[in-house]
Amino acid sequence: CCQSQGIGSAPYQVCCHGGKLQPVCLTASCCYLVATGVHACVCVNRLSEAETLLEPLKAVAGAVGRPMVSAYNLIMKGHLKAANTNAARKLFVAMKAKGLTPDAVTYNTLLATFVSAGEVLRAKAVMDKMKREAVQPDVWSYTALTVGLGQQMSIKEIQTLLGDMVAAGIEPTEATYTALVDAYVSAGDMAAAHSLLEHLVAQQQQQQQPTKQQHQQRHKHQRQQ
Repeated sequence: CCQSQGIGSAPYQVCCHGGKLQPVCLTASCCYLVATGVHACVCVNRLSEAETLLEPLKAVAGAVGRPMVSAYNLIMKGHLKAANTNAARKLFVAMKAKGLTPDAVTYNTLLATFVSAGEVLRAKAVMDKMKREAVQPDVWSYTALTVGLGQQMSIKEIQTLLGDMVAAGIEPTEATYTALVDAYVSAGDMAAAHSLLEHLVAQQQQQQQPTKQQHQQRHKHQRQQ
């Protein structure tokens, strides 16, 4: 159990450890320890307490941006698990208000939270905001949005999205293609779903072929020795 206190201008945390209250100075050097506490709270779904742990760090947020962003990202993932879009959005706004710069993980988690709640328009807005803020969408961004668009059976939008993905030099993953297959199935286009599956199987076999040839050559070389 922890309680925020203060000594002069230096914030600290009083933690119960072994039945004793122990002060822990909240400086840049121990912010990763605070992030560990945040992670523990998130794991047991005590998100409000996780946010409380971060309060004493406001005074040093500018000096410890990276660990602070990571801690906020952990809480954001808790809101994703709970599909609480309102809390996730408020947390994102709070990060910006404290001078923190959300990273790709922050945006992706917020995007995925909207997708899980079926709020695809907001998910698309998150993707657009990423680009405006010069945060490069990655394979997770595109895959999550593909899932959302698939839920709405927006096949043309998905195809445009995947085109943008490839143009950005990002290779679709198995999860991306799975989301596309699901979209085809949801839209009732079984022919397209089967065609994509056949393409993926052929592609996988082609990728495995050099490995088989290398194994055969190595085995042949060993026999000759």
